[in-house]
Amino acid sequence: MTTKILIADDSRFIHRVFEGMFERYALHVCELVHAHDGQQALSALAQQPDVDLILLDINMPVMNGLEFLEEWGRSSFYADIPVVVVSTSSFEDGVQKGLAAGARDYVVKPFEVDALFDIVSRHVPGLERRPEGT
Repeated sequence: MTTKILIADDSRFIHRVFEGMFERYALHVCELVHAHDGQQALSALAQQPDVDLILLDINMPVMNGLEFLEEWGRSSFYADIPVVVVSTSSFEDGVQKGLAAGARDYVVKPFEVDALFDIVSRHVPGLERRPEGT
């Protein structure tokens, strides 16, 4: 079983953190699709609509996360893809806007990788945690 996850974040470091998280914790293979702004994320989604989850930053160049959610929300084709916002925008207004725009969850950076994996796995059926020590 393969889980496909779209990561939309302008930080290459965060992309590496997510790669390490899925490699360490996921029981099965996770295919990661990388985008560094909201426009790239929309293009990637159009090319690979079988994404199981979107991890989305709010503060990105070209098209930010809220603008991405606005565009994403216009298509009922993508409505079943859960979005988890992972962002430094911890202001109550930013959190509320992200959730109101369709995100299913919101995690503030910096985050604990272990806790983030648990949140992600709640939104992706079949994404199981690797048993400890394997």
